[in-house]
Amino acid sequence: MKKLSISLLTALFIMASCNNDENSNNEEPEVVVNENPASFKEIGSITIGGEAAAEISAYDEKTKKLFTVNNSGTNQIDVIDLTDPTKPTKIGKIDLTAYEGASNSVAVYDGKLAVALESTVNKQGNGKVVVFNTTDYSVIKQITVGALPGIW
Repeated sequence: MKKLSISLLTALFIMASCNNDENSNNEEPEVVVNENPASFKEIGSITIGGEAAAEISAYDEKTKKLFTVNNSGTNQIDVIDLTDPTKPTKIGKIDLTAYEGASNSVAVYDGKLAVALESTVNKQGNGKVVVFNTTDYSVIKQITVGALPGIW
């Protein structure tokens, strides 16, 4: 009986000490913005190549730069300054030729740009992810991955 009482007391203590996240007062409530896509308007544009040249992009809020895979016969990431979104300006590029792969995906997080590169030699061959610094475009790391990598 003593073991049962201790077990019940322990279970009661554990259950009573659990925090219900829904009742937590320490967090700010999530803000939900109900935007109407029909009200969206173009405020600026830029030409960086032919048709489908800029279908894959990632925005770095820290540097106000847009990193765009340029598919118009080049193997590069175009860097576009969006400090003034009404006047986007191409300010640089990251040449991917040295990495022996074709870019098919980009993602930005915490000042880092990850570029997924598929093998240009064998579609079923290993690809790689190359991570760049979004400020000076220096290489932080290269990682060998499986075939046809993508970043979401």
